[in-house]
Amino acid sequence: MAQTPTPLTPQAPANRRFRRRWSIAILLLGVTAALIPEVCRVALGSNFHEVLPGRLYRAAQTSGATLEDDIHTYSIRTVINLRGPNPGEDWFEDEERVTKRCGVGFVSVNMSASDKPQEQNLRLLIETFDQCPTPALLHCTSGSDRSGFASACYLLLKTATPLAEARSQLSLRFGHFSWGRAGCLNQVLDQYEGWLRAQGLVHQPDNFRRWATNYYKKDDWPSH
Repeated sequence: MAQTPTPLTPQAPANRRFRRRWSIAILLLGVTAALIPEVCRVALGSNFHEVLPGRLYRAAQTSGATLEDDIHTYSIRTVINLRGPNPGEDWFEDEERVTKRCGVGFVSVNMSASDKPQEQNLRLLIETFDQCPTPALLHCTSGSDRSGFASACYLLLKTATPLAEARSQLSLRFGHFSWGRAGCLNQVLDQYEGWLRAQGLVHQPDNFRRWATNYYKKDDWPSH
């Protein structure tokens, strides 16, 4: 005679649920533990990232010693400071000394993390990208906002990167909060996208250059 299966006790489903919950908790704990060092590096450390292999890197403000190490490690030929000229400030003087000692270019472009760039400063950034030897390293204070915006501009100007992909340089991945005051930098790319639509154009590097050089106006958004 075939044996009648022993019915599951009420505890069996409960035990399975308990094990499943513990498995999920352990998985989440592992993911969190893996992310913590990267979060600290972005929020509190160098926030150093490769934008375009062998051509462009982005970072937060670092010490002169770290900058010199980066110059040698990545064969940097130009350092682009997005905090603007700050003669007399220790970090600025240190940066000038290091770049001079290493024989690399040093360019300062005055940008803000909480206000859209002045027309002349966006044009200076474009001009710098056109003229500077690469690989280049650009930085601001935290490496999150101005560095993200400038990196997006470089990709739009120098590569076939789609606009949506270039926008990802301004993201939480790099410590950028688009819903805060730094969201004004996202609006600059919105302006460009709106101009493309109005002109019946699609993004191409020449179109971005033409817009940034001839049509960008700091106060055009959101009224136009």
